[in-house]
Amino acid sequence: MIICPTEVRGIPEEMFKILTFHKVNIFESTPSIVIPLLRFILRNNLPYDFLKIIIVGSEKWLLSEYSKLRSQLPETIRLINSYGTTETTVDSTLFESMNLTDLPSTYVPIGKPLTNTTCYILDDYRRLVPVGVPGNLYLGGSGVSEGYLNDPGLTNISFINNPYGSGKMYSTGDLARWLPGGNIEFLERTDDQIKILGHRVEPKELEQVISEFNGIQKAFVTLKSVELEDFICAYLIADKDIDITKLRSFLLARVPRFMVPTHFILIPQFPLTLNGKVDVKSLPLPKKVSQAEELAEPNLTEKAVIDIWEEILSKKGIGILDDFFELGGPDPFQGQPKIWDVFKLISIFLISETL
Repeated sequence: MIICPTEVRGIPEEMFKILTFHKVNIFESTPSIVIPLLRFILRNNLPYDFLKIIIVGSEKWLLSEYSKLRSQLPETIRLINSYGTTETTVDSTLFESMNLTDLPSTYVPIGKPLTNTTCYILDDYRRLVPVGVPGNLYLGGSGVSEGYLNDPGLTNISFINNPYGSGKMYSTGDLARWLPGGNIEFLERTDDQIKILGHRVEPKELEQVISEFNGIQKAFVTLKSVELEDFICAYLIADKDIDITKLRSFLLARVPRFMVPTHFILIPQFPLTLNGKVDVKSLPLPKKVSQAEELAEPNLTEKAVIDIWEEILSKKGIGILDDFFELGGPDPFQGQPKIWDVFKLISIFLISETL
């Protein structure tokens, strides 16, 4: 088994060198890693006949992306979307298909249960729901662990007796539905936990750190989708103007890069439901307005960097003051100290000033 070094994770050229050197035949990672890597390989017409199985998991990804890659890869390579949890020994379901025309979903399904696994989609009373109806996803089978070490309370909540089979089943906290044909579509989390870039983020922990920044009275963190892309958004109530750049630097010094929200939105108060909870659906969607029109025509260096960013991020109209991470750009290094200075240069203007 080859574990990709952290310092090259997310750099297609360097990852390809590792794959080639070790003749890796089974490659497993997240969509945010796999898709740019395969694009790099295909775009440069590089040899990859050593690859036999590509397994993707831990994140939602668009069915159109899967379909495009599937059409570009030879049939000898299996392209698999996987789903599972640590509590059920990682992988519990798999999806792969050569024919995607009849799938009624926007995102790639998480597939069907493995032969030693059972999947149940239940309502709030733990009754089975019919095809197409959203419900809570439970996993059973030989992969279900015995529970959490030294935490009987949480174990009793998450691991329950299986009313439809033997042993225990695990409550994933995920909302899902059966699709015609027997595949499962993951919809969203049923609790507050956020899953992004393969990482789990506890919003309450992040809200606590954000609230420590001077001037912020309250913070609420949630996952929002804009143009089918998921982002962590922080909604702020403040008693004065907040410098978002300073806030971002404040957070980067205290939490991993993947936990830093892509968008910060100041609002006078949080909309509430009838039972007093924050009404997530009523929160405004983040809007990213490019600053391209506010500046003079970009110089040649800036134009070159704009072209690179637009290719990486699949976006048009990027301006030289736009923030790479606010645009949804990934940090493949997760803020490693030795390249930290590079990732302080978050806009095209700052990059071009150093070249």
